[in-house]
Amino acid sequence: MDNKITILLIEDNEDHVDLFKDNLEMTSFYNATLEISESMAQGVNLLQKQKYDILFLDLTLKDSDIGETLEKVNDLTTFCPVVVLTSLDDRKTILDVIQKGADDCLPKSDLSPSLLERSIQFNIDRRKDKQKLIESEQRFSDLYNNSPDMYVSVDAETAEIIECNQTLAGKLKYSKEEIHGRKIFELYHPDCLDEVKRAFNLFVTTGEVHDAELHLMRKDGGKLDVLLNVAAVRNKEGKILHSRSCWIDISEKKAAEREKQRAFESMRLILDGLEALVYVADMETYRLLFVNKSIRDYYGDIEGSICWQALQDDLTGPCSFCTNDKLLDHKGNSKGVYTWEYYNKKAKKCFLVHDRAIEWVTGKIVKLEIATDITEKMLMEKKLKELNENLEKQVAIEVTSRLKAEEEKKAHEAILIQQSKIAAMGEMIGAIAHQWRQPLNALGIMIQDIQDAYEYGELSEKYINDIVRKSVNQIQFMSGTINDFRNFYKTSKIRETFNVVKAITSATSLLEAQFSFHTISINMKSSKNGTLAVTGYLNEFKQAVLNIVSNAGSAIIEARQEGMSVEETGEILIDISQEKEIIIINICNRGKHIPEEIIGRIFEPYFTTKNPAEGTGIGLYMSKMIIEKNMGGKLYAKNIVNGVKFTIELLGN
Repeated sequence: MDNKITILLIEDNEDHVDLFKDNLEMTSFYNATLEISESMAQGVNLLQKQKYDILFLDLTLKDSDIGETLEKVNDLTTFCPVVVLTSLDDRKTILDVIQKGADDCLPKSDLSPSLLERSIQFNIDRRKDKQKLIESEQRFSDLYNNSPDMYVSVDAETAEIIECNQTLAGKLKYSKEEIHGRKIFELYHPDCLDEVKRAFNLFVTTGEVHDAELHLMRKDGGKLDVLLNVAAVRNKEGKILHSRSCWIDISEKKAAEREKQRAFESMRLILDGLEALVYVADMETYRLLFVNKSIRDYYGDIEGSICWQALQDDLTGPCSFCTNDKLLDHKGNSKGVYTWEYYNKKAKKCFLVHDRAIEWVTGKIVKLEIATDITEKMLMEKKLKELNENLEKQVAIEVTSRLKAEEEKKAHEAILIQQSKIAAMGEMIGAIAHQWRQPLNALGIMIQDIQDAYEYGELSEKYINDIVRKSVNQIQFMSGTINDFRNFYKTSKIRETFNVVKAITSATSLLEAQFSFHTISINMKSSKNGTLAVTGYLNEFKQAVLNIVSNAGSAIIEARQEGMSVEETGEILIDISQEKEIIIINICNRGKHIPEEIIGRIFEPYFTTKNPAEGTGIGLYMSKMIIEKNMGGKLYAKNIVNGVKFTIELLGN
């Protein structure tokens, strides 16, 4: 023990103070801090201000006689152990001092170092033990009163409540004082009094009650669900004196059970509304815990029966195809839904079955089976299979028919293309004729000039060389014209990226001689300085543009034949622009309008407004096929103020 302690001595006699000091110095507490107070008032003031390990108090003080001191002893013990010192060495005084609450009483005449040391040691140790006991009692009281469970002691003879904890009082909304002394039956709800009396009689006769579900009644009349367990306290002879009763609040558990029951009833209502057959069975006993209305309609009221006996015919044990072993993993957890099909001989039906292990309202893992009647479905599948077989035959016939039609269509298109080529060939010959007219005239003049030069003696070497050079130039121009037309009508086999402006310029150059003869000009303008490009079939694109421009020229010529002036009709405008990724080519002529009732048909094959000798109705149809089918663009036409506008839209690069 640490001997460095603090001692307060309340003593007004200096000799007695010296006596105490002398004895203290000869103890193991010689190094203790000793404070002296000469009066009761001063000593009490010191006790209130600081902590002391022990107090030695003279029984007779100037400001406190024996009676007053004895009255104050008990209050002083709240601060520290109190040892009273007295000059009266009689037994009665010592007993009075102890009875008043002092921890010890020492006659001053007997005071010695050993007695003083024992008194200090003993009283300090006892105070510590007492404090531990108090703390232990406080912990027990806290545990008892604030336990989550409710404790009560009931007299076995009178049924009166001897003691209860604060938890019980709080749960029932009483004070503990209101509960003490009441009959135990008064705390129960009236609807379970018969069960309570049986439980009390069981306690009185056996001393035990186990897991009795009862209902306590709160002060406001509310019901509290509890689980009661009781053990008896007996005397030495074994007679039951009172109970140790424990109530466990199971309100939440009972509420959850009621909620489960409501959910079960809702589930029953839903499952009874299903056409499918639904049952729940114990996976160990095979007992049917639930069957829905559809099963009752099939098999009768078989709830509670063994599933393989009630649902199957001629079985002496569980079904060989029972799926219980497929529903749980090795830990006993559900593996999810197991789906299968089977034919039930008793019902004479085919079923699609979904099985799953679920937790039942009792908390046990059970088997849920939902069986859907698929008899009609299987019959329908059989019929469908037959229909499919017939359909395959019909499809084969239809495919053959369509292939034949497709071949005929291709042959028809080939005829159109051939006709288009023939028509183009005629236009080509006409264009060549126009292109050759001027060089042929020049060659004729040069031949005549050779004859004149011969007659006049002018056939010099220089003259001959000049005539040959000029003739060769004209012949090369005519040969170049043939190559231009031949290249133009070659079929494009490979997609390529080409400049739109250059392609249109090349195509329209073939018509320059014809258009010049008819005083028709082609004016072209382009945004981005002619750098617009697309990917496709170059010669086919040229042919499409040539068809449109040629038709535009024909429209201008027809307009003039109907009285329009050259100034009004002498221009074909080609405007090339780009909007985002789309290249737009507008080809406008100042000729006749196309009647609105037929403008939607001008791209149909064989449709033409010209005389049969002038047109076949294939050119615009082929142009639309080239632009839309082969190049993925658009081609359409509409009337404008001074003529007709054809628009080509293509995806640019």
